[in-house]
Amino acid sequence: MAFSAGITGVMGITEPAVFGVMINYSSAFIGAITGGVVGGIFAGLVSLKQYAVVSPGIAAIPTYIPTNGSGLNSNFWFFIAILVVSVCVSFTVTIVLEKRKRNKLKIQKADSSFKILSPVQGTVLPIEQVNDPLFSEKMMGDGLAIMPSEGVIVAPFDGYVIMTTPTKHAIGLRGDNDVEILIHIGMDTVNLNGEFYNLLVEEEQYVYAGDVLIEFDMQAIAEKGFDLITPVIVTNSAEHDCFAKTIQKEVKKNDYLFSVS
Repeated sequence: MAFSAGITGVMGITEPAVFGVMINYSSAFIGAITGGVVGGIFAGLVSLKQYAVVSPGIAAIPTYIPTNGSGLNSNFWFFIAILVVSVCVSFTVTIVLEKRKRNKLKIQKADSSFKILSPVQGTVLPIEQVNDPLFSEKMMGDGLAIMPSEGVIVAPFDGYVIMTTPTKHAIGLRGDNDVEILIHIGMDTVNLNGEFYNLLVEEEQYVYAGDVLIEFDMQAIAEKGFDLITPVIVTNSAEHDCFAKTIQKEVKKNDYLFSVS
């Protein structure tokens, strides 16, 4: 709609652009008005003259050429400069206002979002770096991964334990806003059959952020040849939107990790 309305707009018929597009986007509307104001001021300052009365638009450009046969004088070039300035001002104001509007919306979204804290101390890695397509391709959901530097998993928010495993290497929790996450300690560690893991909670137990959930022996697991990278993912991502992930490379337990709306 903007493309087709833009074509008719530069030809002089602006109603489709105004009522079909810009009335719904205040940033573009204010940008267009500002560009027109600036162009009008400059036109007045240089006493711009139009030598024929025609409809506005690019077809009117020749009407700024004097009719006495003197050719392209300063009046014409002033018009071209004013045209360029008006377009640049409109574009710049629109972009600036739209960015400010989107940043404000992001802040509002972040303030009202559900925050996931880090369940373990370590190095933050993109989920795509996990050496398992089940996680790296987000088949189970979006999130982040952490390479632990300490063998303690804590609750990343207040909520219920909804899933534990006999092998104790993974745990699922549900927050008060129905966000469900999975913390999976290491890759293929299910093959350890619970060895080197100590599960301290049980299913349906209510836990608070910072409560210890699982303890594990990092050195022993690593010596067995297992990768300790720990994905923290939202398993019901279809119902929620993960965003505003931490930019920290290193996190401690209960540091901010990412938000869910």
